[in-house]
Amino acid sequence: MTTVGTCALCRTPASILLKSHIIPEFFYKRVYTKTHKFTAIALDEEERLAIEQKGYRENLLCAVCETKLSKWEGELSRFVAQVISDSYTTCSTTQVGTVTVVNGVNYSSVKMAMLSIFWRMSIAQHNLFSLYKLGPYEEDFRNLLDQHIVPAGTEFPILLSKGTLDGKFLPGILFPMGRGRYGDHFIMQSVVLNGIVFDCFMTRTRTIPNEIVNFSLQPNGRVLIPSKSYEQLGVNIDEFSQRIRNPDVKKFYQKYL
Repeated sequence: MTTVGTCALCRTPASILLKSHIIPEFFYKRVYTKTHKFTAIALDEEERLAIEQKGYRENLLCAVCETKLSKWEGELSRFVAQVISDSYTTCSTTQVGTVTVVNGVNYSSVKMAMLSIFWRMSIAQHNLFSLYKLGPYEEDFRNLLDQHIVPAGTEFPILLSKGTLDGKFLPGILFPMGRGRYGDHFIMQSVVLNGIVFDCFMTRTRTIPNEIVNFSLQPNGRVLIPSKSYEQLGVNIDEFSQRIRNPDVKKFYQKYL
């Protein structure tokens, strides 16, 4: 059934709205069953496991805006694949302890793609994304994306970290985190996608600490990607680790894998 309404991005009324992914579909590939099914595993054992297909989608964007986002997402997909495999073909790297120094990232596309994901999670109706509220920055994000204005490295800086569990990097983890804080002053929006923790600092004009500048994605294509345990990154997945061992979760994967 065709849905007609106002595009959430360009605000064009009477647009044919497409089923837009809140999180790009390529991030789901590692959690799909063979028939492209997946389920969000709620920590509450009383909540029924709902079968989903093709990732979470909502009627949000017109075809023009959908195409715009997909171009940025294509570059993000290629970059994320390299981070996951630790095999870089379009970038150069230097290893400094547990930190990978990456040069040659397509700053414009990767930054815009990540801002679009945080924006879509903020405006999504699905309760899985209820933690994501950009507040006054929601309109800022929309304007940047709509007008294709690439913010500076110090504006809404993006950080990437490879999360580890028992010393191993697990690319099959998608985990909503929502809003957190860096120190007493900065609000962050964070999400785990394919085992990579993406942090976005909610600031455009305030001076950010040097360590954030040094590690965040920069316009010259440089980003520092540390490998840290989820505990160090402020992600508590202990409850999740216990939950996936429960009978209802095992039954789901026995049926659909």
